Amino acid sequence: MICCAVYMWARSRCVGGESPSGPLSELASRIQWGPCEFDGVRVELQLEPPIVWDRDQPEFFSAIIGRDNSGMPELEDLAHWRHYVHFNGPMPKAPRLKSALVPQVGDRRHAERIDVV
Repeated sequence: MICCAVYMWARSRCVGGESPSGPLSELASRIQWGPCEFDGVRVELQLEPPIVWDRDQPEFFSAIIGRDNSGMPELEDLAHWRHYVHFNGPMPKAPRLKSALVPQVGDRRHAERIDVV
């Protein structure tokens, strides 16, 4: 089962947002009482997966929960983040963006200097 806290930790590390605050036992007890929402993440324990949607980060939700590779193609180690969330695997060290988003040397638009006055 996918844990809401694990998903929220992954989301905060990869795209921002709040990490779970307070003890995990408090989070677990709130979820047991029925559907609830944490920082835009909707959790319903009776469903599989229990994370129903992520209002604030739909691309991350699609990439991790929906296992959609096109959801966040710029996130390197996507498989490791999925493993962390779905199977309680080890947390990847640090999220990195693929080099496709780094400006190319020959790209003048990104290489030009902009002076701030």
